[in-house]
Amino acid sequence: MGWPLYETHGHAFNAFKSMVTDPESIFTEISRDHPEYKMDDSVKHALLKDISRRMTPQPLKIRADVELTCFEGDGVENIKNAMRRAESLSTESCKIKVSLVASPLYVITTQTLEKDEGLNLVETAIQSVQVRAAFF
Repeated sequence: MGWPLYETHGHAFNAFKSMVTDPESIFTEISRDHPEYKMDDSVKHALLKDISRRMTPQPLKIRADVELTCFEGDGVENIKNAMRRAESLSTESCKIKVSLVASPLYVITTQTLEKDEGLNLVETAIQSVQVRAAFF
């Protein structure tokens, strides 16, 4: 089965990644183009189970350490509001969490499957905290 995948997808690894999201299209393609590689359902199920377990992407953890200080009146409240503002930037696929390590050190974290999206969101959260803290 590997050789037909190399022919159609450039590399079997690419086909296996596609198989995680749409397995039937790959199996249909193989049985249509190469009938000699037709498989039983039990073999398909075992192969798909193993590929799904090994090829499912793992979430990436992104962390940024920031120092937040505010020398105005109600500084603690201003910092809390800035932290809430950063957390409000969360999306469904990328949740932003701000936690206190030891004052004035805070950690902004997220977990995502999309590296660029996560980095951009954490960067935006850092900028929003800086801007919010500067105006208070």
